[in-house]
Amino acid sequence: MQRRLRRRGRQRRGRRRGRRQPQQHQRPTQQQQEEQQQQQQQQQQPQQQQQEQQQQQQKLLSPDTLCWLLVSAVVVLVVIVVVVVVVVVFVVVVAVVDVVVIVVVVVVVVVVVVVVVVVLVCCCCSCCCSCCCCCCCLCCEFVVVDVIVVVVVVRVVVLVVVVVVVAVLLVVVLVLVVAILVFVVAVVVVVVVLVVVVVGYLCCRCCCSCCCRRRRCRRCCCCCCCCCLLVVFVVVVVVCVVVGVVVDV
Repeated sequence: MQRRLRRRGRQRRGRRRGRRQPQQHQRPTQQQQEEQQQQQQQQQQPQQQQQEQQQQQQKLLSPDTLCWLLVSAVVVLVVIVVVVVVVVVFVVVVAVVDVVVIVVVVVVVVVVVVVVVVVLVCCCCSCCCSCCCCCCCLCCEFVVVDVIVVVVVVRVVVLVVVVVVVAVLLVVVLVLVVAILVFVVAVVVVVVVLVVVVVGYLCCRCCCSCCCRRRRCRRCCCCCCCCCLLVVFVVVVVVCVVVGVVVDV
């Protein structure tokens, strides 16, 4: 009897072990776990990249970035226009002054030469027509050369003075324009901030008072935030457009 009982016990143990063995084979090994983790990471990487790309696109298309892009574009355009206007004004002023000086110099030279030649010729012809011809010609040449030298020097001095004066005036005008633009932009920014704060406070106060009295805070919270954001966005866009127009003007 004891032998039979032992045999039955061994058979039962063997059966149990045979049942447990496939369960042990079904357990994942460390290599399988590592492979599964790598596969999961590989599957998650494209999703993370897509999410990052979407976030970057949202940042690029956000109202703040659009407003800054608009303001920077307006500033660049204003700087380009100011530089072009300054260069054109400077060139035009210098050219006009140069032309005026040239005309004046030519007129003065012609008048002086005519007067000197007429006077000298008359004097020489009346005094001694045969002897002093060479002296007369030499005197006329010296006088004409002296006049031309003086006129050229005057022209150069006048041009230098005009260039310096025009440059100083342009620098002063640019400084005044920049100061006025900075003051206008500062005033506009302060006004915009005050308007946004006041409008947002009034909107939130009205919405919260109405919704809290009716016990609909949870429902109206999203609506209130959306309305405030919409108002702020509209105000910012309008201010950017106004500042651009003012700067252009």
